[in-house]
Amino acid sequence: MAQSPVVPLSLPDTGREPILAVRSRIRAGITIAASPLMTNIPALVLSLFLATAVPLPAAADDSAAIRAVLDAYTGSVSSGDRAAFEALLLDPAIPFLGLSDGKLAAKHGASAGAIAQYAGFKKSVFDSGRQLTQRFFDVKIAHEGDLAQVSLQFETRVVGQAGGSRGWKTLELLRVAGQWKIASEFYTVYPL
Repeated sequence: MAQSPVVPLSLPDTGREPILAVRSRIRAGITIAASPLMTNIPALVLSLFLATAVPLPAAADDSAAIRAVLDAYTGSVSSGDRAAFEALLLDPAIPFLGLSDGKLAAKHGASAGAIAQYAGFKKSVFDSGRQLTQRFFDVKIAHEGDLAQVSLQFETRVVGQAGGSRGWKTLELLRVAGQWKIASEFYTVYPL
């Protein structure tokens, strides 16, 4: 039996080799030589498992297109442009739900109709007469084919007033006719 080539592992400044590089080495049958940074075998086994179980990070062009959707999202909320915001949605009846203090209200139950709450968001954000500013941070994007998942933290403030809200948000996006559209949104919301 031929022995696979041994390639020394060179790690970037983060101390981890990118998942794509690990996957390509595994697929090529290359043995990764142990280095002082890789002496923790359980962590190595776990990272190799995750490298095959987690969707690939978005390709650079898809990642840029998805980030453009996120920029348009915060821009439309901050400018109060409901039409621009709704153009980002696959449909206004998508699953769209905020969980106040991170808890699902009993009135929402588990039915699809009960979680299609874009109308409440629209009323609160676009029909309230308040000017808001919103920013996203700690954004994580994963994608495979025409499906993308975004996880992020957000902060929304009312211009000229103290306070606002913050939370965690997950978005599912679908690429339809070459355009990324938001197909669902779920988020927690807490006061600042």
